[in-house]
Amino acid sequence: MSSSRCVIGVGSPHGDDQLGWLIADRLSNQDGQRFKVEKVVTPLEILDRLENVDWLGICDACHGSGKSGTWNRWTWPDVEIIQQSFAGSHDFSLTAVLNLAARLGRLPRTVVIWGVEVENCQPSAAMSATALASIEPVADAIMQELNNDCD
Repeated sequence: MSSSRCVIGVGSPHGDDQLGWLIADRLSNQDGQRFKVEKVVTPLEILDRLENVDWLGICDACHGSGKSGTWNRWTWPDVEIIQQSFAGSHDFSLTAVLNLAARLGRLPRTVVIWGVEVENCQPSAAMSATALASIEPVADAIMQELNNDCD
């Protein structure tokens, strides 16, 4: 497993906000895995996971880019990602954390973000069918990109 590539799932135990964690779980169970997989509750925790990382993938639930279950892939920096509202009650937004990492000189060379549109992130809410259905295709897309990057 190479420490130069890392995928981080941002999430919580609340409804569709579990999405980033479940995608991370799926990735961590891949055969022949050659990258780190981490799970965090807040984007600020990402700063503690950047040591020796030159390719960073982040997956998180978001609102504002389409209907529930659809997902987008952005390469940082992307002006479109600034317009997104990521799920949860984060103390620092994902974009603020990435900007801070850049200012501190800790931002990896490549940062790719997968945002999945979700319905409900309220405490004690169950995951929606559309969020559950997006786990496999998003994890597959991340794996494909990682495999292409390794070749």
